[in-house]
Amino acid sequence: MKIKEIIVKDFGGIETQIIEPQKITCLLGKNGASKSTILTAIKRAFIGKMEPDDIRVGASKAHVTIVFDDGTSIERIRGKDRSVVKVNDKTTSQESANEFLVGKLGVPLSIYETMFGTDYFAELSKKDLTALLLSMLQVQIDYKKIIEAAESRMDTLPEAVKEYLKKMFPTGVFGLETIDEVASKVADANRAEKKILVTYTEKSKYEGEIPKDSKEELEKLLSENMQKQAEWKEIQKTLQKYQILIQQREQALKKKESIQHELESLSNVAEIPREVYEQAVSDRQKFLNASRIANQNIAAANANIKFQEQILHNISSFEQNNHSCPICPSVHCNADLSAYVRQGQGLVQKNKDVVKQNKDFLVRCDEQIAKRDQIIEKYQKNQVEITKKQALKKQLEEFVIPQLPEKQTNVPNEEELRLLVEQQKLIQQRMRTLEEYETTRKYSKLCREQQDKVDMLSLAAKTLDAKVGVKGIILQRILHPFEEACTACMQKLSRNTKIKFIYDGGVELYCEKNGGKMVPMKKVSTGEFVFVAFTLMSLISQITGTRLLVLDNLDSLDNDNLKTLIDLLQNEKQYENVFVAAVNHDDTCATIAQYDEVEIIEL
Repeated sequence: MKIKEIIVKDFGGIETQIIEPQKITCLLGKNGASKSTILTAIKRAFIGKMEPDDIRVGASKAHVTIVFDDGTSIERIRGKDRSVVKVNDKTTSQESANEFLVGKLGVPLSIYETMFGTDYFAELSKKDLTALLLSMLQVQIDYKKIIEAAESRMDTLPEAVKEYLKKMFPTGVFGLETIDEVASKVADANRAEKKILVTYTEKSKYEGEIPKDSKEELEKLLSENMQKQAEWKEIQKTLQKYQILIQQREQALKKKESIQHELESLSNVAEIPREVYEQAVSDRQKFLNASRIANQNIAAANANIKFQEQILHNISSFEQNNHSCPICPSVHCNADLSAYVRQGQGLVQKNKDVVKQNKDFLVRCDEQIAKRDQIIEKYQKNQVEITKKQALKKQLEEFVIPQLPEKQTNVPNEEELRLLVEQQKLIQQRMRTLEEYETTRKYSKLCREQQDKVDMLSLAAKTLDAKVGVKGIILQRILHPFEEACTACMQKLSRNTKIKFIYDGGVELYCEKNGGKMVPMKKVSTGEFVFVAFTLMSLISQITGTRLLVLDNLDSLDNDNLKTLIDLLQNEKQYENVFVAAVNHDDTCATIAQYDEVEIIEL
């Protein structure tokens, strides 16, 4: 889409600049006349990324507007705090604005960024140039091309490497970036397997004497040794049991003797008939009952005594009070009470006699109860002794004296056992040595297998190596036609100059002049660099269809080269707008003035 108008306002050192570009628009002016500022403003309008430093001193905002020939427009405004973008005079988001430009231009903005001046290529690294070319070419390859490219420069790959790479790469087609992804995985796997190899190598080292005995022989010797030790230990256990039995027998004999002595001490104990015990219990109960009745009689007699004594006391008080009634003192009774006194005294004495008789009876009862208690206690003690005597007899009848087995005669000594233990340790040490030796042999075998795996992975890694691997080979093949196209374009500007794409971990552009030494693009002269950058831009334009070109530093070209470049630009139909800038040297101005089709803007 062709640009109709560019409006730059308060950008850098520019207050206002309106440009109505033709196919070729040339900015001329002294150093510091804002030529580069205008080119930067155009770049900002397309790419964005306006900065606060872009605002002209004294202004509050910087504006850059691009109007296309169909009337659509994009305007970018940078304030001190934020950026604003407008599409067709309506504020929108950065994403929407970029979508508008991509739809208008037909290519990603990242591609357009390459068309804004030679400085882009001066700062471009091998990695960035490679990424740029791959983004434009969209190379698609498959596993077969990987193998074909590898075997075109290397020896035929072993089948193991081919099978491994086939598993690592996806089926179908994929981009060159997949090679880097797989290469990284292969390199990681190779490093991991190398670590395992180092471990196996360390474990495969054996510095001791090679064992002469086989595992079976040593196991047999150890088995015989352990069997003999077990036999000796069993004999020791038998002897220990024998000693325990001797002690148990001695203790049993002592125990039996003790029981016999105790039984003999009870030999004179005869059992008392139970009838004696039962009669004593019965008599005791009778005496207890009689004692209870006697106590009752004593209690009744004491009560009568107390009653009669109270009556006698009352009569005595009555007589002392002149026979006056205790209730009504005015009433007097002169009756003779001596008969009552004698009767009361007689009753008191009679009851005292009853008390004495019953107390005497209680004493006799207690004596009889005590005698019966002795009989009962004697019977109970006799029963205990009889029970004990019977138990002792039963113990003697059932008592068993432990019998001693035949005494072991083949008794090992401590020295024999010590020698067996030492022999066991020596055999086990020889077995450990043999096991260590067998382990190193096992790891030696694993080392060989692991080395094969590492060799396979190393070859796979070399096949995918960033510098010498298949990516460079494939990329070199793909870039060959473009290399020829660049050379053809370059020779229109500078005869006998060839362009070469060299891959060494990334694509780098070299120039070869008059069959001489290859020189990297960044080391050619300033004028030649303009030609090389233009050649790359033309290649990008042909591949992507970009219609915009910006070239600065044209004053670095001599008049002949400048004229050659402008002639070429006039004849190039792929560009709709070309912006060039140069210092207004007299010879430069004179050369450009020869072209009526070039719009000259003097600053």
